[in-house]
Amino acid sequence: VDWTVEAQKLLSAVARGQRLHPAGLTVPQVVQMVQGIPGGEMTRLGLDRLSTFGILPQAQAKDLEASLALLVEEHCLRHGPGRPATLLLDHAARPVLFSGAKLLRWERQPITPAPPRPSLPTPSDNALLDALKQVRSQLARKSGLPPYVIFSNLVLQNIALRHPRTKAELLQVSGVSQAKADRYSAPLLEVLNRF
Repeated sequence: VDWTVEAQKLLSAVARGQRLHPAGLTVPQVVQMVQGIPGGEMTRLGLDRLSTFGILPQAQAKDLEASLALLVEEHCLRHGPGRPATLLLDHAARPVLFSGAKLLRWERQPITPAPPRPSLPTPSDNALLDALKQVRSQLARKSGLPPYVIFSNLVLQNIALRHPRTKAELLQVSGVSQAKADRYSAPLLEVLNRF
């Protein structure tokens, strides 16, 4: 993910803070400054008067801290020598701020849960599936086609699982096209309505 704009805002905040305080600012000070948290230390240090004060008001502190740590890894920032550790601009900051250099990072995509698996088939489900397979075999013989061309086993399982009662409901089953519904729905629905 391209995060150059956020990085530029953070680097700009560190640069302005460094001009005001040459020893640099601590991570919490930079975070509070870009979030625009007023009063206290921000006022005492004059950080609330900088143009970068409140430049990232919606950002979460933990996300900003992670971004600042990443800027240290990318050599855009470095830690100052004193205690507590402060942040200072490093050699890679200039190209990001002034020469259009891009910064990319990996972001975890949220894991979407798998859809719930259908429950185990009951004996009546098995009987319905067997009846649907018999109808498919009869249709295949009449058409001179292999049974799987009429409907695959998976489609028949989906039909048995969804148990459609009308042609419109049958069309909602994955693998049932309009042409197949037009051609084969009558005998299938006859079986389905018996169960």
